[in-house]
Amino acid sequence: MSSLKWLTEKVSRVKKFFIQLPTVAVLLPIQGISVFIWWIAGSYFGVDVYTSRIFPGDDTWCQPLTQGLGNHCWGDYYYTLVFINLDNPFLGETPNPYPAAALTLFMVFELLTTLTGIANFGVFAYITFMAATISYSVWFATKSQSFEKRITMFSTLVLLSPAVLAALDRGNSVGFLVPAAIWLFSSIRSGNTQQTLLSLALLSVIKPHFGLVGLAFMVSGRVALGIKSLCLGAAVNVFAFLIFWPRDFPSNVFTWVQVLFRYQDYHSVATLWPQNVSFAQSVYSFTYSMNLISGGIFASTLEFLEKIQGLIGPAFLTFVFLGIYVFRKTLTMTQVCILALSSITMTSAISYYYYVVIAIPFLLSIENTKPHSLELNTKKSKAGHSDGDGINLVLWLASLLSLVQIPIPWITFSASQIPIPWMSSWEVVVASGVFVGGIWILCYFVIFIILVRHFIIRKRLSSSAKSGHKKQVKMV
Repeated sequence: MSSLKWLTEKVSRVKKFFIQLPTVAVLLPIQGISVFIWWIAGSYFGVDVYTSRIFPGDDTWCQPLTQGLGNHCWGDYYYTLVFINLDNPFLGETPNPYPAAALTLFMVFELLTTLTGIANFGVFAYITFMAATISYSVWFATKSQSFEKRITMFSTLVLLSPAVLAALDRGNSVGFLVPAAIWLFSSIRSGNTQQTLLSLALLSVIKPHFGLVGLAFMVSGRVALGIKSLCLGAAVNVFAFLIFWPRDFPSNVFTWVQVLFRYQDYHSVATLWPQNVSFAQSVYSFTYSMNLISGGIFASTLEFLEKIQGLIGPAFLTFVFLGIYVFRKTLTMTQVCILALSSITMTSAISYYYYVVIAIPFLLSIENTKPHSLELNTKKSKAGHSDGDGINLVLWLASLLSLVQIPIPWITFSASQIPIPWMSSWEVVVASGVFVGGIWILCYFVIFIILVRHFIIRKRLSSSAKSGHKKQVKMV
């Protein structure tokens, strides 16, 4: 009995610990352990740690001595400048997934380069601006906490975050999703409809497929706001085509849409590097692991998954949005947004690791829902249970694990296996980022089970209440 009591007490203490959703207490030690494992991978096994975690520094997208820093080019920044300098940015051989409105920001910083005459001034200003907006938004989101906790939270989610480092290293505009999403969650908590509308439109300008969050508002019951956000986001994006490239309007809009859908096949999920966090990549990576363990019996399945990689993500996205619609009266808008944003992030077959920065606003929004951290709503059901008890815990765990990046030592690739013309001498190790989509797939199914369970409980309670009322009537 004493051992059982001891075990019960330990389980109770662990439960109380996780009920508090201790983001820093859990994530910071994991990040420390991951650094140690990366050190072993690089020092003992000779893999290229930097390239494995993000991308080669010398990616040749610029003249690094004048336009970059050392041998490094911020590849995704200079990648977009190629389009800006074309007569029609949407007809080039290189696929351009950016609509005209998303290119506007890069045009501003390119103009700064032109005005100053300093070749790398624009990229430095761009990276500094992105780092500042991410930092300020995270700091702002923790304003209700003590100074010491704000520092540790900021350090864990920004300074020590592999996802933030990846976004800044590549110069990808995905980093701006962090302040935009934090602004969205802040508007939901405060009930500021206008701010919600503007933040939804801003998300669609930064990355156009995030405009689908407006559709999530519609299926969750806030139809008017969802329609307004979709219309505003579409209007801004289409208007930018007309303003900056009027000669090819409106054909350039349709050309861009075609390129956006073709981008699904820009890279193959069969190549487990660079880290791809999409649903398609996780399904393929899981099957690939099973194929290694089984000695190759899933080879034909892997070929099939590679062929349909562009369909896997939309299938999961549809499942999530259907779930939001079915349980729209139970889910809060914060949880609807987390479910929508996460599923949209990983829908495209090509969603590189820096996209997991979106988990930072998730953790902050859940952190700000305390003390009702494990409740779906603050109202209790007649059974004494909160509706969907544990939903936020599941979302918190998925968000936290998304920000963890650990190498998988037994899966490595050499440059000859990953054909990149300018690289020939490195070896990379596959990292846990390829399973991020799978973490969220598991998260969705667990949430679905929790919601169905509570629906059944409520239905039984309702039936019991009705039968009890009928008995009382007969007695009278």
